[in-house]
Amino acid sequence: MFSKQMNVVMDEEFLNQAVKEAKLSPGFKKILGTAKTLKKAGNDSLDNLLETVLELEENISHPHYSNIIVEEPELNLFPETQKDLIYDLLEMINSGRDHLLMTTHSPYLLYALNNCMLGALVQENIPEEEEGLQKMKDSFVKPEDVSVWEIKNGKFFPYKENPNYTIQDERGLIRNNYFDRIMKNIMTDFAALMDYCDED
Repeated sequence: MFSKQMNVVMDEEFLNQAVKEAKLSPGFKKILGTAKTLKKAGNDSLDNLLETVLELEENISHPHYSNIIVEEPELNLFPETQKDLIYDLLEMINSGRDHLLMTTHSPYLLYALNNCMLGALVQENIPEEEEGLQKMKDSFVKPEDVSVWEIKNGKFFPYKENPNYTIQDERGLIRNNYFDRIMKNIMTDFAALMDYCDED
């Protein structure tokens, strides 16, 4: 009987289904798969095992509260990697429990964060065919859970006299920040120089 149960546990399709049902660490995924297999085999003593495993997973592998502080994570990272870093961080943290504080001089991090907030606002409208956007869904964060400040000469520099002093608009999206202003100036200079370019 034991070897028959072990054969069922090793069945990849069954284990994959167990993995899909809960976001658990690999060790607990195996325990969950084993518990489900034994339960299906009719072992009555395991009625509460699934609930116990899930409770252990929550208490052991997840802290009750985390303050995550990251200073200038963009250092030595290519722009694509910076974007991926934001997506991965937002996917891993529990926004209802954890706090992430980040300082940056990178427009790429701000733009990636803005994408994640905008995604949360429009996620119901994203069609299933948009695989790239569907993959981002775990990184989406509600704008009301995010505060973005710009500090200039030691003081907050808000967007349109925002009472919270953030650089976010009424929807919570990042607007009119230092990086956007600098990029606009650079592109204005470029356009002015293009007026003097000989076109052949």
